[in-house]
Amino acid sequence: MAPLRSDLAFLSQFQLNLFDSFYRPNSPEFVDAFAWFGQGVLFDPRRADVEAEVHTMNRTPPVAYHGWYVLQRAMMLLGISPLRWARISPVTGFAWALQSIAKPSTRTPNPGLPASTVYQLRASWLPKSIARLDQDFRSMPYPPGIS
Repeated sequence: MAPLRSDLAFLSQFQLNLFDSFYRPNSPEFVDAFAWFGQGVLFDPRRADVEAEVHTMNRTPPVAYHGWYVLQRAMMLLGISPLRWARISPVTGFAWALQSIAKPSTRTPNPGLPASTVYQLRASWLPKSIARLDQDFRSMPYPPGIS
């Protein structure tokens, strides 16, 4: 990834600035936004022309979270805001786990998962270390224990 360092630094700055324009780093609201995203409840009618009114990381097969995690790890390993990405990576895994259960549509918003499910996944994913996330993201297409 070293040859991509300048591109990754740009991407990191862009994404972190965008996050920071809406949420305080490490805030509960930031985690909630990822939870809503993962559940497929964020509806935007302006995206009807691309048939993706619900903003998700849906792909076939569903591996978009894997790609995002790889970019986060590359930025950490290259020393590009490593502490910020190390704090965001478990939140990314949390959203992946939620989406893996909710299996949202890109056209119709989900009603959302039960609060107890969201809470349990939050409690299990947010404390994970990077080493543990590295193991979990080797699972395809869903997290270990989720099908």
